[in-house]
Amino acid sequence: MEMEVSILLKQAEKTTNAEERLRLLNEVEQLIMDDKSSSLLNDFFDEIVQLVFRFSNFELRSFLLSLCGSICRTEVYFVERAVPIVLNMLSEADDHLLKKILASMTLIYHSALKWILQKPPSQFGVDQTWHAVSEFKTGVLSWLESENEGIKIYVFKFLEHCILAQIEESANLKSSAYGCQLATELQASNDLLFSSLTRQLVAPHISLSGLSVCLKSLTDIVRNDAEFLDRFLDCCKKLIVDIPPTLSHSQMESLFKVMRFHLTTLINLPCSSEAVLEIAAILQKLGISPAELARLTGISKSKLKRSATGDNLNAAECSAKKRKSDPQAQLKRICSFLVDTLTPDNCVELVLASFPHLPKIMPEKFLREYVPIDSLPINEQIERISSTIASVISSAGLSCNLKLTNKRQMRKREEKKDADDVDGADDDDDAGDEDEDDEDLDGEKKGILSNEQYKIQSASKSVAKRINLADKVAPLPREEARSVIENLFERILNLQKFELGSEDAENQRHILITMCSLYEKAELKDKLLQKILTETLSSGELALRLLYYQYSIYLKLRRQGNTTATEKALNQYNSTLDSLLSALLSGGDIQLNLFCRLVIYAPQLSVQALQVLKQGCKQRSTYIPCLNMFTSVIKHRPGQRKELFAEFASLSTFDDDTAIVNGWLEKLNSLYRYPPAKDLVKELALNHLHLLEQAIPPDYLLSDENEEKKWDERSVRICFRVYCHFLPQQVDFLQLLPDVYVACGVNVKRLINTYLSKPIKQSSIPVNDIVELVKQCPRNAEALIPRILEPWLDKNSLNAELVNAVWTLYSKRRPDVRFLVPILPALNKEQFISLLPKLIRLPAQIFKMITGKVVYSSSGLKTVIRADELWLEMCELEVTNENDSTQLLNLFGVLLQNKNMFSSDLLSGVIKQISERQVVPAIFFHTIPLLLEAQASLENLIGNILQKFVTKQIWKQGKVVWQAFVQCSSKLKIHGYAALLQLPASQLRNAIETCPELRQDLLKHVENMEIQQRASITKDCINELEQQQQIAVENDDETKAVSC
Repeated sequence: MEMEVSILLKQAEKTTNAEERLRLLNEVEQLIMDDKSSSLLNDFFDEIVQLVFRFSNFELRSFLLSLCGSICRTEVYFVERAVPIVLNMLSEADDHLLKKILASMTLIYHSALKWILQKPPSQFGVDQTWHAVSEFKTGVLSWLESENEGIKIYVFKFLEHCILAQIEESANLKSSAYGCQLATELQASNDLLFSSLTRQLVAPHISLSGLSVCLKSLTDIVRNDAEFLDRFLDCCKKLIVDIPPTLSHSQMESLFKVMRFHLTTLINLPCSSEAVLEIAAILQKLGISPAELARLTGISKSKLKRSATGDNLNAAECSAKKRKSDPQAQLKRICSFLVDTLTPDNCVELVLASFPHLPKIMPEKFLREYVPIDSLPINEQIERISSTIASVISSAGLSCNLKLTNKRQMRKREEKKDADDVDGADDDDDAGDEDEDDEDLDGEKKGILSNEQYKIQSASKSVAKRINLADKVAPLPREEARSVIENLFERILNLQKFELGSEDAENQRHILITMCSLYEKAELKDKLLQKILTETLSSGELALRLLYYQYSIYLKLRRQGNTTATEKALNQYNSTLDSLLSALLSGGDIQLNLFCRLVIYAPQLSVQALQVLKQGCKQRSTYIPCLNMFTSVIKHRPGQRKELFAEFASLSTFDDDTAIVNGWLEKLNSLYRYPPAKDLVKELALNHLHLLEQAIPPDYLLSDENEEKKWDERSVRICFRVYCHFLPQQVDFLQLLPDVYVACGVNVKRLINTYLSKPIKQSSIPVNDIVELVKQCPRNAEALIPRILEPWLDKNSLNAELVNAVWTLYSKRRPDVRFLVPILPALNKEQFISLLPKLIRLPAQIFKMITGKVVYSSSGLKTVIRADELWLEMCELEVTNENDSTQLLNLFGVLLQNKNMFSSDLLSGVIKQISERQVVPAIFFHTIPLLLEAQASLENLIGNILQKFVTKQIWKQGKVVWQAFVQCSSKLKIHGYAALLQLPASQLRNAIETCPELRQDLLKHVENMEIQQRASITKDCINELEQQQQIAVENDDETKAVSC
């Protein structure tokens, strides 16, 4: 098997097909999992990991995560190697990979727990692998707030498996002191994770699928540990009362169906026998019929009723007997009084009166005990409020009528009333006792509420004085009122999300927004904006509500025609939007997401808001989302489209970052493909093009360095960029360019010629359009034609009509040979030869490019002229000045660089052809040193040719040719000297006079010759050389005498 695994891994490494690589790795996984000895796993796991990260993609990483999870389930010891690999993928994980990581860690966690428990107790808190797993488990809780519902569902399953694993392992740990301590730690962790799940169950923005998975996870946990049952049932009650507002009616019915299913599975569990009645009550609220409920619970309907009623009667009897001795009885009586007394008007007065006395920060005890009002039924809400107030009244030593208690007088009054009641009672002791309790209860109520009792208490001088709130409450000073408003605003603002139900959260947003707009205090607005910025993830809805509320006020005032108030409201809206966008732009990714939401969904974008958006488009870290948002608002805000596009178009002047410029052009291209915005883009391109006709660039195109206000490279590039970008898609733009070209300055024309090449190459311009462009070319735009033709010909071919049109334009209007360079390959040999005197004046590199097109190619395809013909024609050219001669020699040197085209065989043939002519061109002798430098194998041939020219009396072909021959021989040294020594004495003397440096060179050459070689020199030449030697000695003596 080891050999098979090794072969499969090598194949996976060599293949270029991603699907084939994944298939091979799956086969490897199957072989490893089938191996019982784990040797394959230990031997090849590292190689698999390296292979996955070398060819990293989503499928391979998913495979590795699945492999790690599967292995850890069977091989506990492998956790130490698998966990670092899995957790290292978090740094580059997207949402899809994050789900795979959660799925893998769900499989790994139980094995990791088993693995760490096998270690000594001292390792439990310090082991790095277990520490990483624990950190991951804690960090997962933050993902419960993710907007991705799929991630939340994977988190639910992970937390469920963590709790179940810890329940299973903690049951086996209580045999030792260390085990008990560790079991306690695991239980605390379970409580934390279970609480996180229950909070998600009543979260206002959870979806139906999330609720279903969360309910199933909680139910599975309760089945394994009954200690969580009560908390689960309480959570179900809250969920019934506070259904998430995001659910539709059909989804709510589906949710109730899921809840009924899970709750019915708990009824028959032994651990839930004491909670059957509570579960039954919840099931009744979920719509289960009494008959079905009786069938599920095994308890008849009447028995369920008797059980519930009996519990209530027993509780009433106990409370009646203990009323006088139990302090709770007094609280209940006060509560009963308050329930009837706390009318809506009284409640409002109490709240208003309490404002100045409320603390700035809510006490921790209150926050711990506070239950969101939406989580309780209406009756329980009232009872809770009444109970809280009653406890405050009782602890302050006040009675129901809000006066100080005189216990002795109250006791006497109660005894007297009891005696009167007993005289009129029935003789039956049981009935009397019952009536006594009832009358006692009624009497207390009468004493609190009736006018007669109120008069008796008034007469006893211990009356409760009624307070008229309007008489006692005076307007607060301005500073105190301001402080009250700010404190109230801050308390509402600081309410935590878990303290509020969905309806209260909505009310909280409405109150905060209303107070900001009503009081128009900068402090309130600043606090609200700071809240949005610090808690961006959960404050997006608040920010949008604030903007829409302020904008609705502006619209209302505009309809009313109040100009001043309308302008003020609009300024307030713009200020809020601008402040939010400016602050969010400088934040992180979360703030940037809210920034994009506000740009998309804001009712109106102000000028300053667009400036902030443009600023984001110019920053390297934010330009991609900001450009996306800009194009999106242009597409989806038709009323502002022109204004928005004008602001977007102003980004064309930004030229500091190539990546940002390319991103802007890409988004401009998307607007071009959007039909409603296409004309705006075309107009922008043409407007920028026509700006080049102006003598000086507009001010907004000038940089700080351009003090002379002239067209420079930057300003021309900005104006010409949009036109060039859309030329491949809008080929009719090309017909507009010549007229603009004529009106441009010289510097602008030069830059246009530079920038035009790339868009022409990318364009698919029909040949008929090019012909029409040449025929309609305005005067002074002729130089533009070759700039268009050269890149166009890279993908297209010439036809006769186009060649004739260009030749005609050249002949009649622009006799500049550069104009004809693009069409030279389509000319015949006679036309090309006629142009050759002008072509040699072109730069060497251009001439080299021309010859590459007009001479026979390496593939053998025929073009205009052969290489030997070109050389001979160039030698025949009449050169009238020294510059042309130098240029021509340079061109010969350039041609010789192409040794494939000008080989030694071809050059040998050329040399022979020229040597056989009656008159040899003088330029030929100047090319001989170049020929030897390029092709050293021609050395003997050239030496023989020079001697042949001596026998043909080369000096008779003219002074220019003779001088060229002498200079060539002087440069060739040995072969040239051999030819010169064959000259007659008189011609030798003339050669030395023509080139004085030959005197010493020839003398040295003859001195170094052997005797046999000297014999081949004529006697006249020897005599001439001796005379030349004497002349040289005399010249040296004269030189020395002059120097002395």
